[in-house]
Amino acid sequence: MFSDISESLDMIHMLCCGRDKVLYIYIHRPKVVGGQFLEIVLFHNFLDHSKIICVMAFKTCILSFITVVLLHVGLVGQTIGNFKPLQIEGLTPKWIHYSFDSTIVGHEMINPRDDGAGFDGYGHVYLQIPGPPIIKDGFWYKVNNTDYDADISGGLIEKIDLNTGKRIWYRTFDRRTQSYRESVHHAEIIGDQLWVYTLRITRDDPVHPIPVISFFEAPGVLKIRKYDLKTGDLTEVKEPNIEDKNVRVFRSGFNNETLIRQINTTTLRTVEHRMNKSALGGYIVIDTINHDGIRQNPSDTIFSKFRTYNWGPSVWNSKYKLWIDHDGALYWLDFYCPTEKSTDQPGCFLRIWTKDGKYREIDLSPLNTLNDIKIWDFLDLKNGKILLSIYRKDETSRFIVIDEMTGQRYQDALNPGIF
Repeated sequence: MFSDISESLDMIHMLCCGRDKVLYIYIHRPKVVGGQFLEIVLFHNFLDHSKIICVMAFKTCILSFITVVLLHVGLVGQTIGNFKPLQIEGLTPKWIHYSFDSTIVGHEMINPRDDGAGFDGYGHVYLQIPGPPIIKDGFWYKVNNTDYDADISGGLIEKIDLNTGKRIWYRTFDRRTQSYRESVHHAEIIGDQLWVYTLRITRDDPVHPIPVISFFEAPGVLKIRKYDLKTGDLTEVKEPNIEDKNVRVFRSGFNNETLIRQINTTTLRTVEHRMNKSALGGYIVIDTINHDGIRQNPSDTIFSKFRTYNWGPSVWNSKYKLWIDHDGALYWLDFYCPTEKSTDQPGCFLRIWTKDGKYREIDLSPLNTLNDIKIWDFLDLKNGKILLSIYRKDETSRFIVIDEMTGQRYQDALNPGIF
């Protein structure tokens, strides 16, 4: 039943990156697999610090289910006993998996900033990295950020058999074994290796338990970890010289504020979303760097279409504004959402640059004629359709699905037949 599961798990990713405070159940019928409809049921609680805690496969007499569950956790997420297994009535799991790190259970920090922190192996596992699930030959390579002493510290990498739910291997890295923090931004399979792209944080921890990565996007430089797909062995680490002034320094936000993508075997493309109310508003910075983190040419900067607006009385947000598809096309949700003190009108454009340099845009402003939207998120692109989420000023939210070429809006974003 799992021979063609990757397309369906893409849909799981698409919804996992959203933001909401309401519990939904989403059912998706992408195609017939093995004579049965493969359905995805997603329970989610879209809060800023949600995380995937389990993946389950259910089998009934006529349908197969893949379920992803997201539950809210606190920012620190290191209190022993805060993990509770999910209780579902009326369904019998085929398999269940909880992300868990046995090596940290009972670990005691030396001179901790957060005196109340403890480790049960579950509570420190934080957000899964944005992007489609990484799947090859029936195995899912699941990559999460992890917490340590009140902030993001490193990562947990797991290889999971999609047919049985068995974890084949797992690897972890964090402040227990190194003097600095890392935030994981992207991962991909290249040949027989899993490449994990992190930002090695260059700022020291403050004395007080202030989350410099989670809240203040501390600066970091590129670090690449390469793992053998079969064994999980760490085969190579590429880390730049942080003293080299030619090394590109990024912000460490891990919600697609900075995209890192492979161009070829020696270079990477990076795209970073920034905000500057005094002069620029929202803008993006594009670079080509080598695996040592060094710029290969001057940065390209693209400014917001709303550059002349007053960005002081407006909503600032850099999360989930960028996307790069498999063909290398870049998508940017360029928006201006004023507060009541602004005299400028709201607006939003989806701006698209193809790999060959062609440009087009879709005006989404008509979707906000009531000026009730404060945040736009780009969640996924699939089969020529783009999934967006909007977060309103009254703290409600919804999904919007549009056609990639025309911008045509589909009336019901939760209709199982759309994707």
